[in-house]
Amino acid sequence: RDHGAVFRGAHGVAHASMMPATAAGIVCTASCGHGSSKYNPSAAAPASAPREFRRVLITGIAGSGGSYLAEHIVEHHPEVAVHGIARWHSATRDNLAALRGRVTVHEADLTDFGSTFAALREAAPDAVFHLASHANVRASFVTPNAVLTDNILGTSTLFEAIRLSGLD
Repeated sequence: RDHGAVFRGAHGVAHASMMPATAAGIVCTASCGHGSSKYNPSAAAPASAPREFRRVLITGIAGSGGSYLAEHIVEHHPEVAVHGIARWHSATRDNLAALRGRVTVHEADLTDFGSTFAALREAAPDAVFHLASHANVRASFVTPNAVLTDNILGTSTLFEAIRLSGLD
């Protein structure tokens, strides 16, 4: 299984900015060695055939990182359909105001398998940028269980939904 199309958390931001692009669409060499504690972008060998992404899904699209990535893809790769997951109770949709009509937002909560699985099936992405997180440091001290649930269970739920949906 080629795991190069799944990007995780802050590590995903690094991949998104280093990912080469072609006129045919966004591509990933899938040889970056992510997951390794000794990641060295200059030492990564190029893949034999880059993957073209026609449909991408951004978790946390309503947040600052997700909305910036969506803007970048929409502006620089207009041939790529951008889908995103945002919580139905998210108050940060203002970050998407400039993208109305140019991205498809699926309302889901990553801690809920059913809504996550449904959003994946509807979006049918070629690549997933997992940028959703509970990133408020103060909240991590005040409500640590909520932060752990959002970040860890949400990521686990997303990975399980990807696995069961058969996305490759």
